[in-house]
Amino acid sequence: MNKLFLAAALATVAAGPLAQTAQAQDKGPYITVEGGAVKNERADIANPGGYNRSDRFKYGWEAGGAIGYDFGKFRLEAESFHYEATMKSSQRASGVYTQDAGNLAGTNNGTAVMANALFGLGHWGGVKAYAGGGVGWASIALHENTPGFVPINARDQGYAWQALAGVTVPISHNLDLGLRYRYFRPDGTDLYRNANGVIHQSSLRTHSLLATLTYNFGHAAPPPAEPAPP
Repeated sequence: MNKLFLAAALATVAAGPLAQTAQAQDKGPYITVEGGAVKNERADIANPGGYNRSDRFKYGWEAGGAIGYDFGKFRLEAESFHYEATMKSSQRASGVYTQDAGNLAGTNNGTAVMANALFGLGHWGGVKAYAGGGVGWASIALHENTPGFVPINARDQGYAWQALAGVTVPISHNLDLGLRYRYFRPDGTDLYRNANGVIHQSSLRTHSLLATLTYNFGHAAPPPAEPAPP
């Protein structure tokens, strides 16, 4: 994730001069599209038979969108997103299995619908920072196939929550460009049944870094500049 945060910092610095010439409005309805990279935490998987293991995933992708209303000091929004990541390795008592070695195949993907509350942390010129969180519903799938072991191809659905933080920079009167960090925990989706019907338990948590583009509706064009005195 260090490379992702470095890219975020550089993008924010580069966008700074734009904020001096464009100011998106503070209040009103808006729509946001977002996309970027996602990284799973290590997933520790347990079952009643004691065949426990730890799965790791490669960087994946995430995309989504939101509609909401900006009240000035805080925002309320409804958000939906989808992510996918490929399994990298699975560490078991019998050894480590990897996708690169050809003895492991698997993915994790999820879709969520969230209600978010976001609070302004301040602004510097046109650059604004915010933080908040959300609760909602998620559908999470786990696919894990290792030769010699019973595969898992299952999906669970349930409660989820997330923590959010980000910055935005206006690029026109109605458009904001931004970066958003997400910590996502679908805590209500932790049971996955293998092909033999045995339930495995695991928490599939993710970190995401996303580019955002927000269109603010209903803003009148700024008044023309007054002519210079003769």
